[in-house]
This record gives sequence, structure tokens and C-alpha cells, in this order.
Amino acid sequence: MTEYRIQEKVKVGIDSFRGGEGGFERRAQTIERSVFTDKDRQKIREILRKRRYHEDTKANSGHKLIFAKNSIGRWGSVIFHLGLLLVVISAITVLCFQKRGFVQLIEGDLFDGRETGFLVKSHGVFAGEFNTGFKTHLSKLEHSYWEGGKLKLLESSLTVIKDTEAMDKKLSINNPLLIDGTNIYQSDDYGYTLSFVLKRPMGEEVLSHFNIDRADSFKKYAVGMSDFPLTDYIFKMKFLPDVSNRSFHLSKPILYLTVFQGGEEFFNGLIIPGNAVRIKGDILYFTGIRYWSGLVFVNNPGMLIAYIGFAIGILGTGIMFSLPYKEIHVTLAKIPGSNEYAPDFTIHGITRKYHALFEEEMEMIKNELKEQLKKGSIEDG
Repeated sequence: MTEYRIQEKVKVGIDSFRGGEGGFERRAQTIERSVFTDKDRQKIREILRKRRYHEDTKANSGHKLIFAKNSIGRWGSVIFHLGLLLVVISAITVLCFQKRGFVQLIEGDLFDGRETGFLVKSHGVFAGEFNTGFKTHLSKLEHSYWEGGKLKLLESSLTVIKDTEAMDKKLSINNPLLIDGTNIYQSDDYGYTLSFVLKRPMGEEVLSHFNIDRADSFKKYAVGMSDFPLTDYIFKMKFLPDVSNRSFHLSKPILYLTVFQGGEEFFNGLIIPGNAVRIKGDILYFTGIRYWSGLVFVNNPGMLIAYIGFAIGILGTGIMFSLPYKEIHVTLAKIPGSNEYAPDFTIHGITRKYHALFEEEMEMIKNELKEQLKKGSIEDG
């Protein structure tokens, strides 16, 4: 980062102003010292100490006094870039070791936490199999809406089971859960589970559940299409949770069902929960409707590193901008052929931030030095 430097020349004595605008060189008129005294040095120290500058005694030499302010500001950039490095390390860790899985959990059902139970899953480059180590039971899904049908609240009532311990938890979109290093997020994907039992002519019964996504509007059908297990039937479904078209809740549900087999249509009609229809020689029972909730499970060992990196980066940024490092050098001119110093000295300032403010501060320091050292000249005289 570019440093901003100010350099001014001051001569001790009672004098007149000389030079153009912004000039700080003076010419003695009445009283003039031949040497720069220890009392003058001490006066400079006192003036800068009042402004919270501390003297760097290790860097000082006989002809130069060095004062610094906000020394921690020199580390602001280092701290910020350390935080940035941790964020990068976190991103690499996520890429290599993150595990993520999505499951559609039906009310009343239990997810055993094993990788085979995920509907969709993804792994980092070096991540192993994703097993959560606990089971998750969905007791109830609650949802409410703003006027116009926009989602207001989506909350899953869960029971998390680990070994012999069971914990009741509430999960919503803005309130995820953390269980043994695995985060559970409530997705905004949810819908309806339609349950059927197909009774074959020989008495065999086939149970099946169909998950249908909620429609964009309560005035639209939730639609789905799937084959029925162990048969050649294809079900095409158009579902309304409330026939009055006023709600997404299961108030007065109806289903428009079309059943195909081999491209031929065998049933097309309306069916409500608890009813049964005949399809060829089979009987189809519409046994019930439940909600399903979309849950996202994420195991990410790199997130803690990311949070630490963000915190350190913010700290570094705060230090850089609120505590900018400043340095002032007072350089004395040695008298040729002597071990003493002339009354002339140069003030040299360095900073990396807020140049205009630093220039104002240097102007005030310069004026105070002139005033105090001139007062010292009168008293000595």
C-alpha cells in the first residue's frame, strides 16, 4: 500500500514567516539559538505524547527522533489477509469433504440417517459415505401464508433419535438445527403424499405412496405422474388440497385421476380420500393424504474455519480503517565539525490512510511546535 509522506522544515527562534502558501520555514529576527538543546528534545516528546504518539527509542538515533501512533494498525492488513486465507482454506475443505443429502420425509415416517435413504446426495472429492449417526422422525408439518398465497411459515416438528435418547425439535427455514456436527435445514420444498392400496383379483394388496409438490398457487392443481409398483399401470394425478381454491391446507381435497396401461386409458375420474374405484379387475383404494417435508442434511467440517476466517477478516478491516498507523520523524541537522546539532530540524510524517486528516494533524503539530519552542527561546533569552 502506498505511504503518504509530509515533510516540513522548522527553525527555532523568534522569527517572521517566510515562504509561499503552506511553507513552514522560519527566519530568526530577535533571538536565535546556536544549538538544539535537550530541553527542546523533551518539549517535542511532550507535545507528541499528548497526541498519543509514543517514542520508538530503539529506532531513535542521535540526529533523529521517531514517534509512532496506532502501532497495531501495521498488523491490520496482515490480520485481514489471514482471515481471507482461512476462508479460502474453508472453501477447499468444503470442496473436498462436504456431504449433503436431501430427503422427502412424510408425516409419521422415520428417516434412518443412512446414505441409501437420501433422495438426492452429493459428496466432496475425498468425502466418504454420508451416514448422519441419528434417526429423524417427522411428527407434523405446519405451514401458513400471507395474503395472496405467499409462504409465511414452514415448520417441521421433528424427533431426533440418537442411541436411546429422543429429542423433540422445531425446524423452520430460518432456524436450522445442528446435531452432532450435521446441520439440518428446512427447504421450501414440500407437498402432499397420496396413499393408495391396489387389491388384485387373487387378494394380493399393493401399497404405494406418491409425493406431489405443492403448486405455485392454491388455484392451480398439484400434478404428478408415476407408475404404480408391481403393475403396468401409469397414474396421472391432478390434486387440489382445497376444492374451494382458497387454501393450500387439506380442507376439502379431491383428486382427478387418470390410469393408463400400455397407452390405453382404463380410468378417468374424480376420487376423494376413503373412496375406491375399479380398474379392470383390480380395486384401487384412496386411503389417505399426508404432508411431506423436504429436509437437507449437511455435514461440513469447513464451516467453523469459515466463521473464524470471517471474524478475523472483519477484525483486520476494523483495525485498518479505525486505527491507521502513523509515524513522525524529527530529524536534526548536525553542525559541521561539532557534536552538537543546529536549531534547524525537519518533521517528516508517514501514514497509509486518511491523508487529508493526517495533513491537518501535521499542521497542528507543526504550529504547536513553533509556539512552544518559540516560548522556550524567549524564556532562555
